[in-house]
Amino acid sequence: MGQMSDSAADARLEMYEFALEDIPPWAIDMARRRWARREVPASLKNVNFAFAPAPADLRVICLDCMAPYQAHLVEMRRLLSAVSIERAMDPEPLPAPPDTKPLTGPNVKPMLRKM
Repeated sequence: MGQMSDSAADARLEMYEFALEDIPPWAIDMARRRWARREVPASLKNVNFAFAPAPADLRVICLDCMAPYQAHLVEMRRLLSAVSIERAMDPEPLPAPPDTKPLTGPNVKPMLRKM
């Protein structure tokens, strides 16, 4: 097995940093464990488990790990935006909602800490 030069190792590390900069550490750990158990999304084709995953593949696994939590977050935001039954039954029109974030898409943007 060939050895990587320092510059090649730094470049590979930088690619992982770019790919995972907005992924929480728990999702990266979960994705690492799923890779070791060969539990990857069906969307990943032709993966070689004898080697570390490519940065983009690891990101896909991380996003798959986060998907159920993202869905819960969307549901919680939807519930939090609900009005009370008393206000809903009031004949006075509801005010226009303030400029709000969409309920879909990436809602959580945790950052990796540089050590």
